[in-house]
Amino acid sequence: MKTRSLSSSLILGVITLLTVSFSFAQEHNRILLYGKVVQKDGTFKKQYVYIEDGAIKYVQKKKPKLLRGTKFVYEVGYIYPGLIDLHSHITYNIMPVWEGAQSQFSNRFEWRKDENYKNGFRNTYKALNIPEFKTGLLLYDEIQALAGATTLIQESGILDNESRTVTKGLVVRGTDFEEDLELNNGKKVASSFEIFEPKANGTIISKDALDSFAKRRGEGKLQAFITHLAEGRTGFLRPDHTADPLCRAEFEAMMNHPYFSDVENTPKVPVALIHSSGIDPQNDKHIEFLKTWNMGIVWSPVSNLLLYGDTLDIETLLRKDIPIALGSDWSPSGSKHVLDEARMARFYLDTIGAHVSDTELFQMMTTQAAKLIGHPNLGEIKEGNLADLFILEDPNPDYTPMESLFKTDVKYITLVMIRGRAVYGYEDRVLPLESNVQKLPSIEGEAVRNKVVYIDPALNINLNDIISKMEAHLKTLGVYRNNFLTSTDRRYQNRMFELQQMIFTNFLVPRLQKQTQEEEKQ
Repeated sequence: MKTRSLSSSLILGVITLLTVSFSFAQEHNRILLYGKVVQKDGTFKKQYVYIEDGAIKYVQKKKPKLLRGTKFVYEVGYIYPGLIDLHSHITYNIMPVWEGAQSQFSNRFEWRKDENYKNGFRNTYKALNIPEFKTGLLLYDEIQALAGATTLIQESGILDNESRTVTKGLVVRGTDFEEDLELNNGKKVASSFEIFEPKANGTIISKDALDSFAKRRGEGKLQAFITHLAEGRTGFLRPDHTADPLCRAEFEAMMNHPYFSDVENTPKVPVALIHSSGIDPQNDKHIEFLKTWNMGIVWSPVSNLLLYGDTLDIETLLRKDIPIALGSDWSPSGSKHVLDEARMARFYLDTIGAHVSDTELFQMMTTQAAKLIGHPNLGEIKEGNLADLFILEDPNPDYTPMESLFKTDVKYITLVMIRGRAVYGYEDRVLPLESNVQKLPSIEGEAVRNKVVYIDPALNINLNDIISKMEAHLKTLGVYRNNFLTSTDRRYQNRMFELQQMIFTNFLVPRLQKQTQEEEKQ
């Protein structure tokens, strides 16, 4: 990395601790950043960002008067708001991509019953998910998220008490934890794995999670609701298949449910629908329902395409003003983190000729994601927001902020901050701001050289030891783990390349052939 080889006498990229600084035990934790601050529209401005006690106090062009104890950071890279991932299944992400997912399924019930899945992946995960590795699995998921600049991740309420206690000791914010969201209003962002269950006779039965949602909503205790719904084929990309009937029936069961009937007297908290493949973007009633009830979509195109060879018509939903966020799902059929998800989404959208901009994809990980969970202080670097951000120091100085975001290797993420605390990045960037760090395991390769991560000392865990033990255990099961970084994970790279080939062959080539035929007719 060229910029990292510069002499320490140069100001660029060097962290300067002011002579008036005191120890970390000072009364306030104050940091002043200066650099190219990325705005919500994808452009940048050279600005100062003053952070105090985990919050952004102001963002301005003029250098402010420095308060005693302030640590000053001058950056040459782009400073982005931290990314938000609204679809994840924690503890699974050490597992490699499932080779059995070849776009052959119609809905989630089919692959769950698949013998290859049950005897291979699911049994392997059960053998790994043992008490000895509970903390390690959670920590692994956190570091992989940080490697992709994720600062808030969807957590599932099904975690057992022990795992929830450990998760509270981790650094990435979780949607399930009120103290992580810092809303301070007594309201909760609740997550549900399923709210409907189709029966053999074709009826759709609501589950207890939907009753819980309605109860919290009625009591005024719900900030937002995130739920899986109607996962499967949409019929958009597969002219040989219509939308999966179960998916369509499940979405319309929600539309017709009594909990969504009293428009005048019912609170309309944000509802984020994960997958929701049963939506017909051309159906005005479907669109009206989403808008009336303050609903949006959490889109996971990698998982959709690997499992079903199909996904939603996101361009049409965007043009009809439906909020869209991105989610990485899980490593067996998804991407490593939400930034990788966005990059694959960029490739897919370009291939099918969809008019969705880089800025719109960026907002799916920032402002739109914050909107879907009803959070007013996340997703943007501005006064009053929580101090979650990351710095990407691109070796190509001519790249715009969006070009850097979608093209540059994540190994060039030099610093990630959450709550104004340096939690991940290069050692020389993190250590002047935070001392409780550990190096990423050298087994990860050259890409993580000199990379460190903050680990709460109270967890009493050695990162290198626990990763080595989990990897050895996986090898006895004949499985190789997922790596933290894309650039060091050949199996993952190959699987994503195969997916790109499938998108190209199935969707681009036929479109080009059709265009050629039409031109010849003219």
